[in-house]
Parts: sequence; C-alpha cells; structure tokens
Amino acid sequence: MSTAIIAKGSIAAKMALTAQSFQDILMDLTAVVMVDTSGSMGARDVSAEGTISRFGQAISHLQVLQEENPGKFLIFSFDNEVRMHLGGVPDDPDRSYDLRMTRMDLAVKALFDFDGTGVRLFLLTDGEPSASGMTSDEHQSITLKMAAKFETPIDVIHMGAQSDVLGITFCRKLAQASGGRFQKTTRPGELMAPIKAALALPAPKRGA
Repeated sequence: MSTAIIAKGSIAAKMALTAQSFQDILMDLTAVVMVDTSGSMGARDVSAEGTISRFGQAISHLQVLQEENPGKFLIFSFDNEVRMHLGGVPDDPDRSYDLRMTRMDLAVKALFDFDGTGVRLFLLTDGEPSASGMTSDEHQSITLKMAAKFETPIDVIHMGAQSDVLGITFCRKLAQASGGRFQKTTRPGELMAPIKAALALPAPKRGA
C-alpha cells in the first residue's frame, strides 16, 4: 500500500480531515479504480512534444476526479502485482527499473473483493495482458473466466494507442465478460470524459 503522495480528495486526505476510519469511508464509496502501471504506461505519446506519458495524463485526471469527489474513489494499481493507494496516486512506471508486466488476472482478482458491494468497478489499461510463465492466450482465458463470475460489471477503459487492435479487442471482451461497458479514449491517458460519462449513467446490470 502506498501513501507517499496524498492527493486532494483521496481517501487518505478525507481520513485526515474528518477522522473517519477507512471502514466508514468504504461504506460511502462510489467507485474502485484499477490503474495499469505496466511499462507501456510510460510511453510519452500523449502530446506531440513527447513530454507527457500515458501514466502522467491518467493520474492528473484521477487527481481532479478525486478532488471533485472527496473520499469517493479507491485507487489501485497493477503491473506485476496489485497495490492499494489510499493517497490516490500510484507509483510512476518511469521511476522503476523493473520489467513491469500487465497482470490483468491479478487486477480482476483484486476487484472481486468489491463485487456485489454496490460500488462501481473500473479497470483502466493501455493494452492486453502479459505475464511471464504463461502465454497470452492462457492469460486472457484465465482473466475472462474470472470476469464472467462477477455480479458487478466492470467498466473497462482502453487508454492506449488507437492502433492497438489486439489490446482494444481484449478490453472489449473483458468488459463483455463481466457485463460492463467498454470505452476507448480519444487519446492516450485520457480518463476524465469516459469516467464521468460512465458515472452519469445507471450502473450496468448483467443481462441488460
């Protein structure tokens, strides 16, 4: 769990301001957001100048969303493992020398802890799953089978390149497997519009 940076409106910030416990805040939670922090999220293709990474763009938007909705978003990140960030700001993949994979299976498994609790579930990624020790097909199959067991749909937002056909196809399958919505961002790292649009709609229901 990382709380090194505390964003305004994050759960850690609300706990400090109100003296509410983590459990109390969870009772009033709106959404759990699982953010991809694999190596590809460090790609600097957001702007023509190449100064902003996909991760940097995504986190700046998440910080605004948390500030506008204090204590309503619980943030997780995933790469080789899953981490909870009460401070609302995951670690930048640019600052790691490790090979960060995209363990989508672990991300979906962690989201299952919030299945059926009444909160919205979001998974934000820029591509398809990757892991050592299993093929892409095996990883996808495991992840999709887990997603199919969810009572609460997962809204999946692909925030990578428009040319990433394989990643977009998998993300669409993942959303469909859980009964959730798939959204493709207009540019890498763009999150504000798709999350706000999703929250403005009724929570999707299986079979609807």
